[in-house]
Amino acid sequence: MKLFPANITDQLDFGHIRQGLSKLCSTAWAKKKCLELGPLNRVEALTTTLQETDQVLAVLLSQEQYPSAEYQDLSPFLSKLPVEGHALREEQFADIRSTCNTYYGQFRYLKNKQERLPGLWERVRFHEPEKF
Repeated sequence: MKLFPANITDQLDFGHIRQGLSKLCSTAWAKKKCLELGPLNRVEALTTTLQETDQVLAVLLSQEQYPSAEYQDLSPFLSKLPVEGHALREEQFADIRSTCNTYYGQFRYLKNKQERLPGLWERVRFHEPEKF
């Protein structure tokens, strides 16, 4: 079932929406993902996304302590790993560890709040971090 006409992106001036949202992002990766957003055309996807958005908003409005979501963009140096003779520098290993710790903190938070935040828990529950 199609929810919107084919030109809905133009009708909603979605480019303006993407630009405004991307200005709120703190990382280059998040900005890039915002600029790739488009209207959802499946009811199930729209319902799931709205549920997740409501849950994130509830956490933000509750002013409770949410684990850090800041992380280093690992893609510039991870893409070079397959190159023979290329090795990571110490600070790059530290960035990987920091990113893993950030994910672990978010996973643990959502696991402890899964009854209150079922949509967000559903996103991560099959991606349990390994302890290192």
